Amino acid sequence: MYRSALAVLFISFSFWVGAQSDIRQDFEVWLAAEVEYGVFKKTNASLALASRYENNAQFSKTNFAQLGIQFNQLKDISFSLHYRYAVDGKDNEVEQRIMMIGAYKYRLKPFDVSYRLRADNFFGNDDFLDRVRNKFQIAYRKKKRKYRPFLSYELFTTNKNRGWIMDQFRAKAGLKYKISKSQNIALYYGIQSEFNTSSPERDFILGTSYNYSFD
Repeated sequence: MYRSALAVLFISFSFWVGAQSDIRQDFEVWLAAEVEYGVFKKTNASLALASRYENNAQFSKTNFAQLGIQFNQLKDISFSLHYRYAVDGKDNEVEQRIMMIGAYKYRLKPFDVSYRLRADNFFGNDDFLDRVRNKFQIAYRKKKRKYRPFLSYELFTTNKNRGWIMDQFRAKAGLKYKISKSQNIALYYGIQSEFNTSSPERDFILGTSYNYSFD
């Protein structure tokens, strides 16, 4: 897994360096809140609300609500299904999608190492899968400490007319803080950059998220 992670990092970094001259750049702010509830043993339902702001965080980019259900029957492995209803901040155009996610977490003291595979299907498209995302994350965790620094890297592959093309990556560094047994908040800074496209964009992102979990 580590060799694969290094390989995708090298590939996307090469594209990122090669597209420095003609790329459009922006600063964005992302805000999110999520509530989770255990509906059955090892099965959780969730509702998330999010807003994202672009053009130096002055204008609304998108707002969305997301419903999900997660199954944790296997040790260190989870599967989840999500539905997202998003409204574009400029023209109020609606986008809907289904997301299928499989995740694996490994404890390597004092770190939690995780991998997530996500497949997206956008409503209105003929293809079963429109985008696949591979995410790697490492987080520092010790008992009795409420904070947890983390680093993550995600690679996007999109189903286009000419085939499956790697065209975007997202890297984040942040800190998650445990407010209480049922609440935590995270603050992060990230870079999202496109490549393999004629008009690439790069976004520098400041984000925060809040999570509440019912026991």
